[in-house]
Amino acid sequence: MNDTEKLLRDVMVDWASGVSARSDLADAVLARDRRKRRRKVLVSAFAAVVLLASAGVLWAIAPWRVDNEATDRLVPASPPRPADSAPPSPVDFGWLPTGYDNLEAALVASDSWRLTASNKSAPTEIELTVSSTKIPEIRGTGETGTVEVNGVTATTYSVPPHPVGAAPYGTVPPDADGATESITFERKSGQWIRVYAHLAGGTKSLGLTRDDLLRIADNLVDRERRVPDLLDVADADGLQMAFSRYSEWFGATIGFVLTSGPPAEEQWRVDDSGQKSLTPIMIYLGSPDAVEGFSGYAPRDPVLQTVRVEDRTIIRKESGQRLWKSAVVRYADGQIAVVLVPKTMSDAELMTFASGITPGADFKPAHR
Repeated sequence: MNDTEKLLRDVMVDWASGVSARSDLADAVLARDRRKRRRKVLVSAFAAVVLLASAGVLWAIAPWRVDNEATDRLVPASPPRPADSAPPSPVDFGWLPTGYDNLEAALVASDSWRLTASNKSAPTEIELTVSSTKIPEIRGTGETGTVEVNGVTATTYSVPPHPVGAAPYGTVPPDADGATESITFERKSGQWIRVYAHLAGGTKSLGLTRDDLLRIADNLVDRERRVPDLLDVADADGLQMAFSRYSEWFGATIGFVLTSGPPAEEQWRVDDSGQKSLTPIMIYLGSPDAVEGFSGYAPRDPVLQTVRVEDRTIIRKESGQRLWKSAVVRYADGQIAVVLVPKTMSDAELMTFASGITPGADFKPAHR
């Protein structure tokens, strides 16, 4: 058994003890993310209001202060290496509408991927979800139906363009804020597919038709689509990547489960809606404006320890988090990483682990 596995062996005891307890950081993180995403998707309808609201949130987040703090020196036990255990998507687009040539892949769970195709000249993205478990039907205020995809019956879901919040579409996104088209089906035994397009544009046209999505679904191919290398870790032994995704608005979000202990699917924390949300090891990597607020810290939380490793600074702050310990890594280019680990990990081990985290070869600095 290696040092990392010894270090993390008891993590699940601490993790499991809090799964059914009162939410704290998990709910705060998820609620904050939902609010920010909701602001983003409503921009086209409420641009001025959203900009003011967003400004109020962002300017309330103070930068990390490391001046006049006692500084230690720390050297990682080994050089960072790619945390490239994210498997590639087994399915890829075979046909896309003209202009949809910007493709991205993300691991959203150990058995689920999301491929996104976007067009610089169009606001609507196309999402392809590939999963080895059944994808739940969309249940909302839209119209459901069926269509045939290569001899298989698929379920459709449709919401037409409409004024934001108009009846019968309510006030909750995505139905409330614009048009949606979706096709869900079992492409082959044990392989579920959803082709999805949504535009938070109120009465604006989606720009894509159900026939477009049907043609995409008809022409899917058995071909791997690589998940980008977003993160390097000095010692990832004992860890398995559970999800890896990137957003130009936010940055990278990486989750790890443990290779020992309970099965991987039992290590996730489940949110109030029943969706798997957070894993025992969480890393957020991106711009300070987005990531600092996303971490759940209060601006005045006192700094407990600061260490410097080569071109980065690692900061441990006091917080009221009950399930996690955390540290922040500041890089020379202005990006930061927020690292959340179970409280089983000692302070020294947390700082050593955090010091070995580096943006991966495919990571692009977030625009915020």
